[in-house]
Amino acid sequence: MKKKIAFVAPVRWWWPYELYKNLVKELNDNYEDIDCNFVSWVKPWLQLHINRDKYEIIISSIPFLWKPIWSKFILNINGIFWKELSFSLWWIIALLYPYNSLFADKIIYSSDFLRKKIGYWKIKSDVIYPFVIKENHNHKKNNFLKEKKEINMLTVTSFSFLDKAKGVIDIIKKLQIIDCDKNITFTVVWGGKYLKYIKKQVSSLELDKNINILFTWMLNKSEVYNLYISSDIFIYSTFQDTFWISIIEAMSFCLPVILNNYILFNEIFPNILRVDDSEDFINVLNNLINNSDFYEHSIKQSLITCNTYSSTNIVPQWYKKVIINNF
Repeated sequence: MKKKIAFVAPVRWWWPYELYKNLVKELNDNYEDIDCNFVSWVKPWLQLHINRDKYEIIISSIPFLWKPIWSKFILNINGIFWKELSFSLWWIIALLYPYNSLFADKIIYSSDFLRKKIGYWKIKSDVIYPFVIKENHNHKKNNFLKEKKEINMLTVTSFSFLDKAKGVIDIIKKLQIIDCDKNITFTVVWGGKYLKYIKKQVSSLELDKNINILFTWMLNKSEVYNLYISSDIFIYSTFQDTFWISIIEAMSFCLPVILNNYILFNEIFPNILRVDDSEDFINVLNNLINNSDFYEHSIKQSLITCNTYSSTNIVPQWYKKVIINNF
């Protein structure tokens, strides 16, 4: 008889909603001894509290009000929750993470950086990174950017939290001082409550006429994928993240990636370009534009790193570390 497992994620939240949805499919497709189910709604979440003999394991990125009596309970922490609180039901429930850590049979973190930051029950915790589904994203990029009249740069981020949203300002301030005769379009994808504030801050910056900042608001997956294809460089800056799946997605589309020198990235992206300051950023960007060998090498590093976070590597870790070890 197959072992039944429930994966519980917030409603319509890109990550871990997308992560769990893909994870359930991959586990069911690859392992015949388990039956995984994806739960992402208030009513079934409440029903799982009194789950009797239905699921052997409940794996949840949302805290529970109490430990389900008849199931193993795995708590999956994906963010620095005390920085992400707001006046909504799910963020109020996030206050229960410390309480849940006391009765969880195991805690899974999305990075070692996050495990050290939170520090709950290290003896019964583990790290499993997020993953991307490896599809045919290897679109050949034009590595002769020097010959192009326009360079397309892209970031995909969230404006739900101010510290995270400030990363866009950090990038644009670096672009502000670049000396380049090409037209540069920097496209900023996604939204959130601080988008209006960030756009107002950007409007006060003095940018050269050849630099165009484009805010797209929220797009569906295929629209974001099309932007990966049409872009030349992916840039990301953060002051809060504990992981961000769009960085890996950009790598899977053969994009060179520039990141700020944030402590998390030293752990998860050791070979990707990380810049300390504006001068460092400009040097790297000029190399990407003017040196085709450097650009090609950066793409290869992206693909190598992306493969590390492929479903082929990550899904078996969920099966062995979390599922098998808890039966």
